[in-house]
Amino acid sequence: MDDGTAGTTGEGTDPRVPSAPWSPVDPGAWDHRPDASWYSAGAGPAVPTRRRRRTGPVVAGIAVLVALLVAAGVAAPRLLPTGSGLRSVVPAAGSGSTATGSPGTSGADAAAARESAIAALLARRGDAVAGDDLAQWRTTQTPTAKAPLFARLAALPITQWVYDVTSTTPGKNASTVALDVRVHLRLDVDTSDAVVHEHLTLVNGTAGWRVAAEATADRRAQPWDLGALTVVRGTHSLVIGIDTATSVLRGYARLADASVPGVDAVWGTAWSQEPVLVVPHTVAQLGRALARSAASLDGYAAVTTGELTDGGSPSALRIWTNTPGMAELSATGREVVVRHEITHVATNAPGTPGVPLWLEEGFAEYVGYRGSGIALDDELRELIEAQRRGTAPRHLPTQAMFDGEEVDLAYESADLACRLVVEEYGQKALVRLYRLTVAGTGSAAQNLDAALRQVTGAGTAAFETAWRARMRTLAA
Repeated sequence: MDDGTAGTTGEGTDPRVPSAPWSPVDPGAWDHRPDASWYSAGAGPAVPTRRRRRTGPVVAGIAVLVALLVAAGVAAPRLLPTGSGLRSVVPAAGSGSTATGSPGTSGADAAAARESAIAALLARRGDAVAGDDLAQWRTTQTPTAKAPLFARLAALPITQWVYDVTSTTPGKNASTVALDVRVHLRLDVDTSDAVVHEHLTLVNGTAGWRVAAEATADRRAQPWDLGALTVVRGTHSLVIGIDTATSVLRGYARLADASVPGVDAVWGTAWSQEPVLVVPHTVAQLGRALARSAASLDGYAAVTTGELTDGGSPSALRIWTNTPGMAELSATGREVVVRHEITHVATNAPGTPGVPLWLEEGFAEYVGYRGSGIALDDELRELIEAQRRGTAPRHLPTQAMFDGEEVDLAYESADLACRLVVEEYGQKALVRLYRLTVAGTGSAAQNLDAALRQVTGAGTAAFETAWRARMRTLAA
């Protein structure tokens, strides 16, 4: 791996690799339907000391488990067709709002006229972003508007920017209105929308309705909120840098490009095959992107985020790197981390609530470490030591284990379980097990048991017995 990815320390003499790249799914994510799910990879050394424990969901954080993105009470976004548009810009009848129109027009007519004018304004504004049209963008806002820097938006290969208005709050007079919106955007490599929650303030003056303010509404900041953006394209990837040197971004593109075939070799090619990596310059920037403190991200090497639609399916996924943390890893360590995260993208992990967490994480561990040359004893060191002490888990890891002090054992146990399937039935059987579990219509436990019976001929209980036996053998 080229030094352009990040400066390594002791390359060749201190071959540090992740203790186990990991990406926990929030146990409560499916009950509370957050806007985002997130998965992260730990950046510990080859001989693990401890894995960074995830914290629980918070009222407006992000989701691959460092926090949940959505504020309580905000409706889930509704996907719109490609193009600019909006859902509603006027309050419901009886809301107490007022509207003005020409003499003789009814309140309803004036409201309809206002809705049409604002819809046209937001359509032009969305088209300006998608078309990199600065002049048109300026015509949609006031001269002193507080809004995203257009140069940062223009740096991104945005092909769609759609305002979906979810609620409207009248201002102090009929010439001002506040909008709560979901922006549905796509980069040219996306096959689904990314969704951003924003607040807009509009004013009506001599030039008609104009945007006076536009800002990200969630605690989780967007790339254009964080710094200057630079985009580098790989053969199989798109890398977005935030205040980051182009040489570093090219290194990440090479790393992602090299990782995609490794994921394809296990999972197959039926996914976008163009992951998007976001590379902030500092941990503080990453913290703002994840709505976390910089200190709480110590030990995280990468995070995959994806917003959830009201149908439960994930939107466009993004892999965020902890750039200083990645710089502390060897080339092999970075490769393991990125392959792990790209596996979550390929499998659409945020959209599989019917899959046990251990299977999602164990599968990504298997793909991440596959072909790395790292000895299994090093990869599963903590689990082996626990088995020798007599404190190893007796059952496949639950979601509670991933959220508690036993998180290291949870990931290593999940990794071993997936490797057991490969050892006994082959790699294709592991992929089949995963896909059958995803296709199940029951609970995660029911889906897993049914899939195991098809793949191994026995259910979960028998599989756990074999898994415990393999653990004993490994520790002998």
